[in-house]
Amino acid sequence: MDAVGRWGGEEFLVLARFTERAQAAAQAERLRRTIEEGSITLDGGRVIRVTCSLGFAAFPFARQQPDALGWEPVVAIADHAAYRAKRNGRNTWVGLRLTGDVLPEGKPTPETLEAWAADGRITVERSAMG
Repeated sequence: MDAVGRWGGEEFLVLARFTERAQAAAQAERLRRTIEEGSITLDGGRVIRVTCSLGFAAFPFARQQPDALGWEPVVAIADHAAYRAKRNGRNTWVGLRLTGDVLPEGKPTPETLEAWAADGRITVERSAMG
């Protein structure tokens, strides 16, 4: 991983610039497992365990059209993937990737992403946990 930063209230953004697309799922699983295996000891000795839900997408999203989507829409796609992971029971990851070489028509909204996944225009990768 190149950088990790807080993105929202309970969200973090991981930039992994030198990770091959084919390795994104393995990296997501390593991060999920590392967080799951850790624990936090509070004052008084109470130990709590933490899990996470992860979503990911590669940038550029469409290799043959690298300028078709800026980084912000791709982060929104990864965010949508994270919400899918949470709906799948948490402590899991979901990745969204373009199935072909060309981005489908339309803006990648949650609704269009679900439609694109339903008809195979994007591929949904899931962890074994989800």
